[in-house]
Amino acid sequence: MPVEVPTVTRQDIAGVLREVGVEPGDVVMVHSSLKSFGHVEGGAEAVVDALLDAVGGEGTVIVPTLSATYVRGTASGLAWNPRTTPSRVGLVTETLRRRPEARRSGHPTHSVAAIGARAEEMVSGHWPGSTFDIRGPYGKYVRAGAKLLFLGVYPTCNTTLHAVEDWLDLPYLEEAEVLVEEPDGSVGRRTVTKAPLGHRDFYSRSGRIHRYLEEAGLVRLVRLNGTEIRMMPAREVVGLVALKEVEEPGVLLCRRPECDFCRRGLAGIMERRDAIREAAERLLDEGYAVRP
Repeated sequence: MPVEVPTVTRQDIAGVLREVGVEPGDVVMVHSSLKSFGHVEGGAEAVVDALLDAVGGEGTVIVPTLSATYVRGTASGLAWNPRTTPSRVGLVTETLRRRPEARRSGHPTHSVAAIGARAEEMVSGHWPGSTFDIRGPYGKYVRAGAKLLFLGVYPTCNTTLHAVEDWLDLPYLEEAEVLVEEPDGSVGRRTVTKAPLGHRDFYSRSGRIHRYLEEAGLVRLVRLNGTEIRMMPAREVVGLVALKEVEEPGVLLCRRPECDFCRRGLAGIMERRDAIREAAERLLDEGYAVRP
């Protein structure tokens, strides 16, 4: 017999968002998987509408709209054009990006898109500058006290952790070349800095930082027909990760002896421990991080 696929509605999703802690006026950064819900009445459009319902007219919904524009690594040969380059991180993100009222940031690999009262503010100032420049969207939503939402995905995709790597100036972030569509339609090459290439421990569900976040009580979990919905407060997440990096150097890197990337990254961190400690304290002092 065929397996019955559960059906959820816009109202169901909005309700579970309220249950997990989303309130009117919130700024939320959302990672998502449409298929995790089973059958959604109205598809990805209904998920976007539910998110907007949950934050209300004074709130703002932000999604990552990462694009495969690297010349090497995960490149697909796409040249960056903020108006047309699709998001490669799920249909919900692409659906939000394509809405007429959406605003998108200008970084060729790690852009975000936003709808809501603070959308224009949140997406501005992203490039040129480092990939997660604290003056750009990632710093803005963290400083605004955003809530990080994970709809049917585990936080192995938590892009905010890469932002902390940037803000602590961890030495294993790299420069990379990207393809960019020029005003005349030709394709050029540009350099992005602090690109999050290479391996990470948190790409695995068994990553240490996931356990630390849960033990600190920063992860709120509810379920909708078996779909896991998680929420974390962004500034507290940044605070815990920054302090753990000081306490346990290389906390976001794996410890597998055969992983050359993480081994070299840890060696570089050990040479910069004082500077990293100072950077962590600045995040706390300047309001981008809160001690959990």
